[in-house]
Amino acid sequence: SRGAEPPDRRGPAEAEAEAEATRPPTPGEGGRTRSPRRRRWLAVLTTVVALAAGGGALAFSRFGGGALTPRVTGPSPTAAPSPTPSTTPSTTPSTTPSTAFGSVLEKAARTHRITIGVKGDLPGVGLVSGKGFSGFDVDVAGYIARRLGVPADGITFRRIGMGERVSSLADGVVDMVVATYAYDDNKQDDVTFAGPYYTAHTDVLTVKNAPIRKLEDLAGRRMCAPQGSRSVKLIQDAVTVRAVPAENYAQCMDKLVAGEVEAVPGDDIIVAGFADRVTGLRMAVPGLRLTDQRYAVGLPRGDVRTCEAVRRAITQMYRDGTIDDLLDKHFGEVDFKPDRDLPPPLACR
Repeated sequence: SRGAEPPDRRGPAEAEAEAEATRPPTPGEGGRTRSPRRRRWLAVLTTVVALAAGGGALAFSRFGGGALTPRVTGPSPTAAPSPTPSTTPSTTPSTTPSTAFGSVLEKAARTHRITIGVKGDLPGVGLVSGKGFSGFDVDVAGYIARRLGVPADGITFRRIGMGERVSSLADGVVDMVVATYAYDDNKQDDVTFAGPYYTAHTDVLTVKNAPIRKLEDLAGRRMCAPQGSRSVKLIQDAVTVRAVPAENYAQCMDKLVAGEVEAVPGDDIIVAGFADRVTGLRMAVPGLRLTDQRYAVGLPRGDVRTCEAVRRAITQMYRDGTIDDLLDKHFGEVDFKPDRDLPPPLACR
C-alpha cells in the first residue's frame, strides 16, 4: 500500500544514525590506535563521568560481541513499552536523557530508544486513553523516530502541556516534541525547530452544507468561543459574530451538534480532529485559511544534526505518500481539504 517501506531499505537518517554508532575510533598520539579492550574501558569511564556530572546513575549489561549498553537504574516506568508506538503511555522518561549524548540522533543510534512529548487532549491529533496514545501528531512522531533508526518498541510517548515544552527539552525529560508546536507563535522559544511537518490554518468547523463558505458568511452568526482561543479574537477583529462562551472545545462540539452554535473556530486540523469523532452528523471545514501555523518538531537548543535528520524524514514522509495516508486516516470523515504540500523547511539553528 502507499506509504509502506521495504523492511530492508534504510533512509538517509537511519544510515547516518548507524554510521554514528559504528564510526571507528580516531588514532591516538603517534598514529597508534588504542586496543579494543582499552577503548571499551575508556568508553565506560567517559560515560560514567558524564552521567555522574549530571547526577544520573548508570548500570551496564553485556550483550553479544561484548557491547556495553547503558540503562538507567531506578524505578521502572508505570507502563512497559509496547510493540506499537501509539500504545505506549508514559509518565517518566524511558531511557537516558539526550543531554547525556552529543545529540538526539546519537542517542537514537546508541540506545535505539527515544522519548517524544505529545499532546494528550486533542482527538485525532494527540490523545491519550486507556489504549495509549493516538492521533496524527503521534503517528508523525513515530514515523520520524523510525527514520532516525529507533524501532517501534523503542519509542515512548509522554504527555506534555504547552508550558512544559521548553523545559522538558532542556531538562532531558523528552528528546523531541511533536505537539501542534506552531513555530509562528513560538519562534522565540529556546529550542531548535525542525520542519515544519504540517501547515495548519485558522478556520472554523461547521455542519456540512451550512451556508458558511467565506469569512463574511460568519457575520451575525453564533460562533462558539472556547476559553483562551486566539482564533476567536482573530475572527472577531474581522467580522461581527455572536460569541457563545464555552469552557473548552468539547463543550463547543456539544453546542455545535445541538445546534446552539453554527461554527467553532480553531486550527483546521484541531477542529477536524474533534469532528472526526462525531457520528450521525457530517462536519465540514470550509477552508477560510485565515492564518498559517507551521507545526514543527521541537528539539533541544542547538541540536542541528538531529534537526537536519528530522527534516529529511519529513521530506520522505511527503514523498512516499505517508502524509496522505495519515491525513485520510485521522480526518477522512470530515469534509476537509488539508494542506498536503511539503512546507518550505525552516533553517536548522
